[in-house]
Amino acid sequence: MNFPSYIVELLSGFAAGNIISSAFPGLDLGLGGNSVFGIIGGILGGQALLYFCATDDTASDMQFFLCSVAGGAIGGFLLTVLAGFINKIAARKR
Repeated sequence: MNFPSYIVELLSGFAAGNIISSAFPGLDLGLGGNSVFGIIGGILGGQALLYFCATDDTASDMQFFLCSVAGGAIGGFLLTVLAGFINKIAARKR
């Protein structure tokens, strides 16, 4: 695993977390919350997708890049939405 793929996953997750909160204001966690959950989800999602789509020795740099971008965006989206739903449910119980 190389360092630039972590940077791509981090940026992709950051963007996805903040974009999804703009699209669904009810799931907004604030700028810091959206960014943190997007980054964590981006790195986890990017690594998971890289494990499945670019495992052979013949994978090109473009495959690594696209898997990092897609996995980072999907992971950032999913973790931010999950955290937003949990926050929304917790706020109802107060």
